[in-house]
Amino acid sequence: RHHIYLEPEGLRNKEIYVNGLSSSLPVEVQKMMLRAIPGLDRAVMMRPAYAIEYDAIQPTQLLPSLESRAVASLFVASLFFAGQVNGTSGYEEAAGQGLMAGVNAVLKARGEAPFVLERQEAYIGVMVDDIVQRGVDEPYRLFTARAEYRLQLREDNVFERLGDHALRLGLVSRPDYEREMRKLERRRRVIQALARTRARFAGKSETLFQILKRPEMNLAGLEEMHGQPLLKARTLTDVSYIEACVKYEGYIAIQRREVEKMRKLAATPLPGDFDFFAVEGLSTEVRQKLARARPASLGAAARLPGVTPAAINAISIHLALKHGRRPLKAETD
Repeated sequence: RHHIYLEPEGLRNKEIYVNGLSSSLPVEVQKMMLRAIPGLDRAVMMRPAYAIEYDAIQPTQLLPSLESRAVASLFVASLFFAGQVNGTSGYEEAAGQGLMAGVNAVLKARGEAPFVLERQEAYIGVMVDDIVQRGVDEPYRLFTARAEYRLQLREDNVFERLGDHALRLGLVSRPDYEREMRKLERRRRVIQALARTRARFAGKSETLFQILKRPEMNLAGLEEMHGQPLLKARTLTDVSYIEACVKYEGYIAIQRREVEKMRKLAATPLPGDFDFFAVEGLSTEVRQKLARARPASLGAAARLPGVTPAAINAISIHLALKHGRRPLKAETD
């Protein structure tokens, strides 16, 4: 069997999108397939499904800024790639790359450092890191499951994550930035107040912070129990931010510790001409994989499929011996 989903195109629209029936077969064959589905024998096809074929580069040829390594090394010029040409699929993926490539092209022209988002900062950072470091063997879609720190990549905290970048790059005005910062500070004050205020719940005294952590409790229920509003004139974003920060506090703390470990690795750059074949203890397969991918840092190397913590430790030791530094250790658990 094969699942399909009938999705209405709108509240006042008679069109239904048949999700799961992707096809590039002839129109008459598609009509036969459609009418063979129970309940759709009298359906009228508005538009047939279709396939798109396009040429693409291998994105491992790109720097994390989406600049071409080859052009940068051969010419006194820069070329940035974004969108389906990088092997991605979908409008959102193309838009995210277009923004990053455009910003970095301007920064390059100004002689400034490139702008690269990290995996824990934004889904764009996850996507660019995935395609540049790992490459693609099929059209890439950015699913939430690809982000190992997705508890931190929420709609309600987008300004907290990216607001400073937006201001620095001129993508948001100073008044808009300050307004959003006031909203963020307001939410933080509420969370602090929850940690200071106590109430009796289920026969014992607890902070409102601890009570809100319970699966059955939400902010509205907490206010009803407390007998007074904790946040006046609130928005859905306010509620979502406060509940997520409280309920997922422990998980978020674990992820932040993991991020800090990876940041130490990522802070160790690998020269563009680094000779992986000179590193003792690496298998031939790992050496070849690293030589093809040319990761910019130990952190990027650690995220490549098949590159083990032992391999990262070997590279770290090699760098330490070469430069007289103490080697960093990758996690093995």
